[in-house]
Amino acid sequence: MRLRPHLAGYTDPMQASDRVFLAAQHDGYLWDVDDNRFIDFSSGWATNNVGHAPAEIVEEAASVLREFGAVCCTPGFVPFIRYELAEKLLATFPAHLQRVALCATGTEAVEAALKFMRAATGRPNVLTTYTNFHGFSYAGLAAGPFEASWRDTATQAIPYYLYTPYATCRRCPHRLDYPACDLWCVEVIEEYLLRHQASPETVAGIIVEPVQGEAGVWVPPKEYLPRLERLCRKYGWLLCVDEVECGFGRCGRMWAFESSGVSPDLVIVGKGIGGSLLPLAAVVGTPDVMDRRVVWGSTYAGQPAACAAAIKALERLQRDGLVERSARLGAAGLDRLRHLCESSTIVGDVRGQGLFLGLELVNDQDGRMASPALAHQVYDECLSHGVCLLYLTVTPTVRIAPPLDIPEDLFFRGLGIIEDVVQGLLHDTNQA
Repeated sequence: MRLRPHLAGYTDPMQASDRVFLAAQHDGYLWDVDDNRFIDFSSGWATNNVGHAPAEIVEEAASVLREFGAVCCTPGFVPFIRYELAEKLLATFPAHLQRVALCATGTEAVEAALKFMRAATGRPNVLTTYTNFHGFSYAGLAAGPFEASWRDTATQAIPYYLYTPYATCRRCPHRLDYPACDLWCVEVIEEYLLRHQASPETVAGIIVEPVQGEAGVWVPPKEYLPRLERLCRKYGWLLCVDEVECGFGRCGRMWAFESSGVSPDLVIVGKGIGGSLLPLAAVVGTPDVMDRRVVWGSTYAGQPAACAAAIKALERLQRDGLVERSARLGAAGLDRLRHLCESSTIVGDVRGQGLFLGLELVNDQDGRMASPALAHQVYDECLSHGVCLLYLTVTPTVRIAPPLDIPEDLFFRGLGIIEDVVQGLLHDTNQA
Protein backbone atom coordinates (compact mmCIF):
# COMPACT_ATOMS: atom_id res chain seq x y z
CA MET A 1 0.00 0.00 0.00
CA ARG A 2 1.07 3.65 0.03
CA LEU A 3 2.32 3.84 3.63
CA ARG A 4 5.79 2.66 4.54
CA PRO A 5 7.97 2.91 7.65
CA HIS A 6 10.87 5.31 7.88
CA LEU A 7 14.07 4.60 6.08
CA ALA A 8 17.35 5.61 7.68
CA GLY A 9 18.00 9.33 7.78
CA TYR A 10 16.77 12.48 9.43
CA THR A 11 13.03 13.01 9.80
CA ASP A 12 11.23 15.90 11.44
CA PRO A 13 10.02 14.43 14.74
CA MET A 14 6.93 16.66 14.61
CA GLN A 15 5.67 15.00 11.46
CA ALA A 16 3.76 11.75 11.11
CA SER A 17 5.74 8.51 11.04
CA ASP A 18 4.35 7.38 7.68
CA ARG A 19 5.38 8.62 4.28
CA VAL A 20 4.34 8.27 0.67
CA PHE A 21 7.47 7.39 -1.26
CA LEU A 22 7.27 9.18 -4.57
CA ALA A 23 8.42 7.27 -7.65
CA ALA A 24 7.29 9.56 -10.52
CA GLN A 25 5.14 12.55 -11.41
CA HIS A 26 3.72 13.60 -14.76
CA ASP A 27 0.50 14.61 -16.51
CA GLY A 28 -1.14 15.86 -13.32
CA TYR A 29 -0.50 12.67 -11.36
CA LEU A 30 1.91 11.40 -8.70
CA TRP A 31 2.93 7.75 -8.45
CA ASP A 32 4.36 6.04 -5.37
CA VAL A 33 6.82 3.13 -5.27
CA ASP A 34 3.90 0.66 -5.15
CA ASP A 35 2.41 2.16 -8.33
CA ASN A 36 -0.48 3.87 -6.56
CA ARG A 37 -1.62 6.97 -8.42
CA PHE A 38 -2.66 10.33 -6.92
CA ILE A 39 -4.11 13.45 -8.50
CA ASP A 40 -1.55 16.15 -7.78
CA PHE A 41 -3.16 19.05 -5.90
CA SER A 42 0.13 20.00 -4.22
CA SER A 43 2.51 20.56 -7.20
CA GLY A 44 5.69 20.29 -5.20
CA TRP A 45 4.48 22.75 -2.55
CA ALA A 46 3.14 25.12 -5.21
CA THR A 47 6.38 24.90 -7.20
CA ASN A 48 5.50 22.90 -10.32
CA ASN A 49 3.49 25.71 -11.88
CA VAL A 50 4.37 24.87 -15.49
CA GLY A 51 3.78 21.15 -15.06
CA HIS A 52 5.77 18.09 -14.14
CA ALA A 53 9.23 18.50 -15.66
CA PRO A 54 8.02 19.51 -19.15
CA ALA A 55 10.17 17.86 -21.81
CA GLU A 56 11.15 21.11 -23.54
CA ILE A 57 12.35 22.60 -20.25
CA VAL A 58 14.25 19.46 -19.27
CA GLU A 59 15.97 19.32 -22.67
CA GLU A 60 16.97 22.98 -22.57
CA ALA A 61 18.26 22.80 -19.02
CA ALA A 62 20.14 19.56 -19.75
CA SER A 63 21.80 21.15 -22.76
CA VAL A 64 22.99 24.12 -20.70
CA LEU A 65 24.05 21.81 -17.88
CA ARG A 66 26.25 19.85 -20.30
CA GLU A 67 27.89 23.09 -21.42
CA PHE A 68 28.44 24.65 -18.00
CA GLY A 69 27.94 22.21 -15.15
CA ALA A 70 27.93 24.15 -11.88
CA VAL A 71 29.20 27.72 -12.00
CA CYS A 72 30.06 29.80 -8.97
CA CYS A 73 29.50 33.30 -10.29
CA THR A 74 31.87 36.09 -9.28
CA PRO A 75 31.63 39.83 -9.98
CA GLY A 76 34.08 39.47 -12.86
CA PHE A 77 32.92 36.17 -14.33
CA VAL A 78 29.19 35.74 -14.97
CA PRO A 79 27.38 33.53 -17.53
CA PHE A 80 25.49 35.72 -19.97
CA ILE A 81 22.34 33.62 -19.58
CA ARG A 82 21.77 35.30 -16.22
CA TYR A 83 21.29 38.61 -18.05
CA GLU A 84 19.01 36.96 -20.61
CA LEU A 85 16.80 35.70 -17.81
CA ALA A 86 16.83 39.06 -16.03
CA GLU A 87 15.63 40.80 -19.21
CA LYS A 88 12.80 38.31 -19.78
CA LEU A 89 11.80 38.33 -16.12
CA LEU A 90 11.69 42.13 -15.93
CA ALA A 91 9.41 42.17 -18.98
CA THR A 92 6.69 40.62 -16.80
CA PHE A 93 6.90 43.41 -14.20
CA PRO A 94 5.93 47.11 -14.20
CA ALA A 95 8.55 49.34 -15.82
CA HIS A 96 9.73 50.91 -12.56
CA LEU A 97 11.19 47.56 -11.47
CA GLN A 98 14.49 47.37 -13.37
CA ARG A 99 16.91 45.31 -11.29
CA VAL A 100 17.21 41.58 -10.58
CA ALA A 101 19.30 39.84 -7.92
CA LEU A 102 19.36 36.08 -8.49
CA CYS A 103 19.35 33.65 -5.57
CA ALA A 104 18.99 29.89 -5.15
CA THR A 105 15.93 29.73 -2.88
CA GLY A 106 13.05 31.85 -1.72
CA THR A 107 14.55 32.07 1.74
CA GLU A 108 17.81 33.43 0.30
CA ALA A 109 15.83 35.97 -1.67
CA VAL A 110 14.00 37.08 1.48
CA GLU A 111 17.35 37.58 3.21
CA ALA A 112 18.62 39.60 0.25
CA ALA A 113 15.48 41.75 0.15
CA LEU A 114 15.79 42.56 3.85
CA LYS A 115 19.40 43.63 3.27
CA PHE A 116 18.39 45.89 0.38
CA MET A 117 15.58 47.44 2.43
CA ARG A 118 17.82 48.31 5.34
CA ALA A 119 20.75 49.44 3.18
CA ALA A 120 18.57 51.68 1.01
CA THR A 121 16.91 53.43 3.93
CA GLY A 122 19.59 53.27 6.61
CA ARG A 123 16.85 52.16 9.00
CA PRO A 124 16.79 48.99 11.12
CA ASN A 125 13.13 48.06 11.66
CA VAL A 126 11.00 46.06 9.24
CA LEU A 127 7.24 45.81 9.69
CA THR A 128 5.69 42.43 9.00
CA THR A 129 2.44 40.66 9.79
CA TYR A 130 1.47 37.73 11.93
CA THR A 131 1.01 34.51 9.92
CA ASN A 132 3.33 35.67 7.15
CA PHE A 133 5.79 33.00 6.08
CA HIS A 134 9.20 33.99 4.68
CA GLY A 135 11.31 30.84 5.02
CA PHE A 136 13.19 28.86 7.62
CA SER A 137 16.38 30.86 8.08
CA TYR A 138 16.75 32.90 11.25
CA ALA A 139 15.87 36.15 9.47
CA GLY A 140 13.04 34.48 7.54
CA LEU A 141 11.50 32.98 10.66
CA ALA A 142 11.81 36.25 12.55
CA ALA A 143 10.20 38.12 9.63
CA GLY A 144 7.42 35.56 9.31
CA PRO A 145 5.87 34.99 12.74
CA PHE A 146 3.81 32.06 11.51
CA GLU A 147 4.13 29.62 14.40
CA ALA A 148 5.57 30.56 17.80
CA SER A 149 7.38 27.25 18.32
CA TRP A 150 9.22 27.70 15.02
CA ARG A 151 10.49 31.18 15.65
CA ASP A 152 11.32 31.41 19.35
CA THR A 153 15.07 30.96 18.89
CA ALA A 154 15.06 33.13 15.76
CA THR A 155 13.56 36.16 17.46
CA GLN A 156 16.05 35.81 20.30
CA ALA A 157 18.85 36.18 17.74
CA ILE A 158 17.30 38.53 15.15
CA PRO A 159 15.81 41.80 16.43
CA TYR A 160 14.24 44.80 14.69
CA TYR A 161 10.87 43.52 13.52
CA LEU A 162 7.48 45.06 14.21
CA TYR A 163 4.41 42.84 14.01
CA THR A 164 0.80 43.57 13.14
CA PRO A 165 -2.13 41.32 12.14
CA TYR A 166 -2.74 40.43 8.49
CA ALA A 167 -6.17 41.07 6.97
CA THR A 168 -7.51 37.64 7.89
CA CYS A 169 -10.99 39.16 7.99
CA ARG A 170 -12.90 35.97 8.73
CA ARG A 171 -10.68 35.45 11.78
CA CYS A 172 -10.02 39.06 12.72
CA PRO A 173 -7.97 39.07 15.94
CA HIS A 174 -9.73 42.32 16.92
CA ARG A 175 -13.15 40.65 16.50
CA LEU A 176 -14.24 43.33 14.03
CA ASP A 177 -16.27 42.92 10.86
CA TYR A 178 -15.12 44.00 7.43
CA PRO A 179 -15.79 46.54 5.90
CA ALA A 180 -17.14 48.37 8.95
CA CYS A 181 -13.71 47.90 10.59
CA ASP A 182 -12.13 50.27 8.04
CA LEU A 183 -9.19 47.83 8.00
CA TRP A 184 -8.20 48.35 11.61
CA CYS A 185 -5.34 45.90 10.99
CA VAL A 186 -3.74 48.74 8.98
CA GLU A 187 -4.94 51.61 11.16
CA VAL A 188 -3.40 50.01 14.25
CA ILE A 189 0.05 50.58 12.75
CA GLU A 190 -0.20 54.33 13.13
CA GLU A 191 -2.47 54.30 16.17
CA TYR A 192 -0.28 52.02 18.28
CA LEU A 193 2.92 50.66 16.71
CA LEU A 194 4.31 54.02 15.65
CA ARG A 195 3.28 55.67 18.90
CA HIS A 196 4.36 53.03 21.39
CA GLN A 197 6.84 50.66 19.72
CA ALA A 198 8.97 52.44 17.10
CA SER A 199 8.98 55.86 15.50
CA PRO A 200 8.34 56.03 11.72
CA GLU A 201 11.87 57.21 10.91
CA THR A 202 13.31 53.93 12.27
CA VAL A 203 11.25 51.76 9.90
CA ALA A 204 12.80 50.59 6.60
CA GLY A 205 9.58 49.23 5.17
CA ILE A 206 6.92 46.53 5.09
CA ILE A 207 7.32 42.92 3.92
CA VAL A 208 4.04 41.20 3.13
CA GLU A 209 2.53 38.30 1.17
CA PRO A 210 -0.09 39.56 -1.34
CA VAL A 211 -1.90 36.27 -0.68
CA GLN A 212 -0.85 34.40 2.44
CA GLY A 213 -0.08 30.80 1.59
CA GLU A 214 1.09 28.78 4.59
CA ALA A 215 -1.44 30.47 6.87
CA GLY A 216 -4.28 29.09 4.76
CA VAL A 217 -4.71 30.98 1.46
CA TRP A 218 -5.82 34.29 2.93
CA VAL A 219 -6.85 36.73 0.20
CA PRO A 220 -7.03 40.23 1.74
CA PRO A 221 -9.57 42.89 0.73
CA LYS A 222 -8.56 44.66 -2.46
CA GLU A 223 -7.72 47.92 -0.64
CA TYR A 224 -5.46 46.23 1.95
CA LEU A 225 -2.18 46.44 0.01
CA PRO A 226 -2.92 49.98 -1.26
CA ARG A 227 -3.43 51.07 2.35
CA LEU A 228 -0.06 49.58 3.29
CA GLU A 229 1.51 51.29 0.29
CA ARG A 230 0.01 54.61 1.39
CA LEU A 231 1.82 54.28 4.72
CA CYS A 232 5.05 53.52 2.88
CA ARG A 233 4.80 56.64 0.75
CA LYS A 234 3.82 58.78 3.73
CA TYR A 235 6.81 57.77 5.85
CA GLY A 236 9.45 56.98 3.23
CA TRP A 237 9.23 53.23 3.78
CA LEU A 238 9.74 50.53 1.14
CA LEU A 239 7.00 48.12 0.13
CA CYS A 240 8.32 44.57 -0.37
CA VAL A 241 5.94 41.83 -1.51
CA ASP A 242 6.81 38.16 -1.14
CA GLU A 243 5.52 36.27 -4.20
CA VAL A 244 7.54 33.08 -3.69
CA GLU A 245 4.44 30.92 -3.28
CA CYS A 246 1.58 33.01 -4.67
CA GLY A 247 3.33 34.37 -7.76
CA PHE A 248 4.27 33.13 -11.25
CA GLY A 249 0.67 32.62 -12.37
CA ARG A 250 -0.43 30.72 -9.28
CA CYS A 251 -3.13 33.24 -8.28
CA GLY A 252 -4.51 33.91 -11.76
CA ARG A 253 -2.25 36.89 -12.51
CA MET A 254 1.40 36.75 -13.45
CA TRP A 255 2.13 38.28 -10.04
CA ALA A 256 -0.43 38.35 -7.24
CA PHE A 257 0.20 42.00 -6.32
CA GLU A 258 -1.20 43.03 -9.74
CA SER A 259 -4.73 42.40 -8.46
CA SER A 260 -4.37 45.26 -5.98
CA GLY A 261 -2.80 47.88 -8.25
CA VAL A 262 0.14 48.66 -5.95
CA SER A 263 3.64 49.57 -7.13
CA PRO A 264 6.05 47.68 -4.86
CA ASP A 265 9.67 48.70 -4.44
CA LEU A 266 10.82 45.09 -4.11
CA VAL A 267 9.31 41.76 -5.18
CA ILE A 268 10.59 38.42 -3.96
CA VAL A 269 10.04 35.53 -6.40
CA GLY A 270 10.92 31.85 -6.32
CA LYS A 271 9.49 28.32 -6.46
CA GLY A 272 7.74 28.21 -9.85
CA ILE A 273 10.25 30.37 -11.69
CA GLY A 274 12.68 27.43 -11.73
CA GLY A 275 10.55 25.80 -14.42
CA SER A 276 9.34 22.95 -12.19
CA LEU A 277 12.90 21.71 -12.42
CA LEU A 278 15.70 23.52 -10.56
CA PRO A 279 16.05 25.80 -7.52
CA LEU A 280 15.93 29.46 -8.44
CA ALA A 281 14.72 32.66 -6.80
CA ALA A 282 15.23 36.39 -7.19
CA VAL A 283 14.67 39.84 -5.79
CA VAL A 284 13.25 42.27 -8.33
CA GLY A 285 13.33 45.96 -7.48
CA THR A 286 13.88 49.58 -8.37
CA PRO A 287 17.31 51.06 -9.15
CA ASP A 288 16.95 53.46 -6.21
CA VAL A 289 16.74 50.52 -3.83
CA MET A 290 19.06 48.00 -5.46
CA ASP A 291 21.88 50.12 -6.93
CA ARG A 292 24.00 49.93 -3.80
CA ARG A 293 26.60 47.65 -2.29
CA VAL A 294 24.83 44.77 -0.55
CA VAL A 295 26.27 41.29 -0.01
CA TRP A 296 23.80 38.68 -1.24
CA GLY A 297 23.67 35.40 -3.18
CA SER A 298 25.31 32.01 -2.75
CA THR A 299 27.35 29.38 -4.59
CA TYR A 300 24.31 28.02 -6.43
CA ALA A 301 22.49 31.30 -6.97
CA GLY A 302 21.43 31.71 -10.60
CA GLN A 303 23.03 28.57 -11.98
CA PRO A 304 23.04 28.55 -15.82
CA ALA A 305 20.82 25.46 -16.12
CA ALA A 306 18.30 26.95 -13.68
CA CYS A 307 18.29 30.20 -15.69
CA ALA A 308 17.67 28.22 -18.88
CA ALA A 309 14.78 26.40 -17.22
CA ALA A 310 13.31 29.71 -16.05
CA ILE A 311 13.49 31.24 -19.53
CA LYS A 312 11.66 28.26 -20.99
CA ALA A 313 9.12 28.34 -18.14
CA LEU A 314 8.33 31.98 -18.92
CA GLU A 315 7.87 31.08 -22.58
CA ARG A 316 5.56 28.19 -21.65
CA LEU A 317 3.44 30.31 -19.31
CA GLN A 318 2.87 32.89 -22.01
CA ARG A 319 2.59 30.61 -25.05
CA ASP A 320 0.11 28.18 -23.45
CA GLY A 321 -1.91 30.81 -21.60
CA LEU A 322 -1.32 29.14 -18.25
CA VAL A 323 -1.88 32.32 -16.23
CA GLU A 324 -5.28 32.90 -17.80
CA ARG A 325 -6.04 29.20 -17.39
CA SER A 326 -5.21 29.44 -13.70
CA ALA A 327 -7.68 32.31 -13.29
CA ARG A 328 -10.45 30.52 -15.20
CA LEU A 329 -10.09 27.08 -13.61
CA GLY A 330 -9.59 28.56 -10.16
CA ALA A 331 -12.77 30.64 -10.38
CA ALA A 332 -14.74 27.60 -11.54
CA GLY A 333 -13.27 25.49 -8.73
CA LEU A 334 -14.10 28.12 -6.13
CA ASP A 335 -17.70 28.33 -7.35
CA ARG A 336 -18.03 24.57 -7.23
CA LEU A 337 -16.67 24.17 -3.70
CA ARG A 338 -18.55 27.05 -2.08
CA HIS A 339 -21.62 24.89 -1.54
CA LEU A 340 -19.64 22.95 1.08
CA CYS A 341 -19.90 25.93 3.43
CA GLU A 342 -23.70 25.57 3.33
CA SER A 343 -24.05 21.81 3.01
CA SER A 344 -21.38 20.81 5.52
CA THR A 345 -20.95 22.00 9.09
CA ILE A 346 -17.27 21.04 9.07
CA VAL A 347 -16.26 23.45 6.27
CA GLY A 348 -16.22 26.99 7.61
CA ASP A 349 -14.81 28.73 4.56
CA VAL A 350 -13.68 28.18 0.97
CA ARG A 351 -11.39 30.85 -0.44
CA GLY A 352 -8.58 31.53 -2.87
CA GLN A 353 -7.42 33.06 -6.11
CA GLY A 354 -6.50 31.24 -9.30
CA LEU A 355 -5.29 27.70 -8.73
CA PHE A 356 -4.54 28.43 -5.09
CA LEU A 357 -7.64 27.42 -3.11
CA GLY A 358 -8.21 26.56 0.53
CA LEU A 359 -10.82 24.73 2.60
CA GLU A 360 -10.94 25.75 6.25
CA LEU A 361 -12.16 23.00 8.57
CA VAL A 362 -14.16 23.77 11.72
CA ASN A 363 -15.84 21.73 14.44
CA ASP A 364 -18.70 23.90 15.65
CA GLN A 365 -22.07 24.93 14.27
CA ASP A 366 -21.09 28.60 14.01
CA GLY A 367 -18.11 27.74 11.84
CA ARG A 368 -15.65 29.61 14.04
CA MET A 369 -13.75 26.92 15.95
CA ALA A 370 -10.83 26.05 13.66
CA SER A 371 -9.90 22.38 13.55
CA PRO A 372 -6.41 21.35 12.39
CA ALA A 373 -7.38 17.79 13.40
CA LEU A 374 -10.25 17.73 10.89
CA ALA A 375 -8.02 19.25 8.24
CA HIS A 376 -5.57 16.41 8.87
CA GLN A 377 -8.41 13.91 8.45
CA VAL A 378 -9.46 15.50 5.16
CA TYR A 379 -5.86 15.36 3.94
CA ASP A 380 -5.48 11.68 4.93
CA GLU A 381 -8.83 10.63 3.50
CA CYS A 382 -8.19 12.44 0.23
CA LEU A 383 -4.81 10.73 -0.02
CA SER A 384 -6.50 7.37 0.57
CA HIS A 385 -8.90 8.18 -2.28
CA GLY A 386 -6.18 9.26 -4.67
CA VAL A 387 -5.80 13.04 -4.21
CA CYS A 388 -2.69 14.67 -2.76
CA LEU A 389 -3.48 18.05 -1.18
CA LEU A 390 -1.14 20.69 0.19
CA TYR A 391 -1.39 20.75 3.98
CA LEU A 392 0.50 22.02 7.01
CA THR A 393 -0.37 20.35 10.30
CA VAL A 394 -0.57 23.53 12.38
CA THR A 395 -3.38 25.13 10.33
CA PRO A 396 -7.05 24.18 9.89
CA THR A 397 -6.83 24.64 6.11
CA VAL A 398 -6.08 22.18 3.33
CA ARG A 399 -4.93 23.77 0.10
CA ILE A 400 -5.54 22.96 -3.54
CA ALA A 401 -2.53 23.96 -5.66
CA PRO A 402 -2.29 21.79 -8.78
CA PRO A 403 0.12 22.37 -11.67
CA LEU A 404 -1.30 25.15 -13.83
CA ASP A 405 -1.45 22.78 -16.81
CA ILE A 406 -3.49 20.09 -15.00
CA PRO A 407 -6.04 18.56 -17.41
CA GLU A 408 -9.43 20.17 -16.80
CA ASP A 409 -11.30 16.90 -16.33
CA LEU A 410 -8.68 15.74 -13.83
CA PHE A 411 -9.03 18.98 -11.85
CA PHE A 412 -12.79 18.58 -11.49
CA ARG A 413 -12.45 14.86 -10.73
CA GLY A 414 -10.16 15.79 -7.85
CA LEU A 415 -12.65 18.37 -6.57
CA GLY A 416 -15.35 15.68 -6.67
CA ILE A 417 -13.24 13.40 -4.49
CA ILE A 418 -12.73 16.24 -1.98
CA GLU A 419 -16.49 16.81 -1.87
CA ASP A 420 -17.12 13.11 -1.26
CA VAL A 421 -14.51 12.98 1.49
CA VAL A 422 -15.97 16.02 3.27
CA GLN A 423 -19.48 14.62 3.09
CA GLY A 424 -18.22 11.26 4.38
CA LEU A 425 -16.50 12.87 7.33
CA LEU A 426 -19.60 14.94 8.05
CA HIS A 427 -21.69 11.75 8.11
CA ASP A 428 -19.21 10.08 10.46
CA THR A 429 -19.25 13.15 12.72
CA ASN A 430 -23.04 13.20 12.85
CA GLN A 431 -23.15 9.45 13.56
CA ALA A 432 -20.74 9.91 16.46
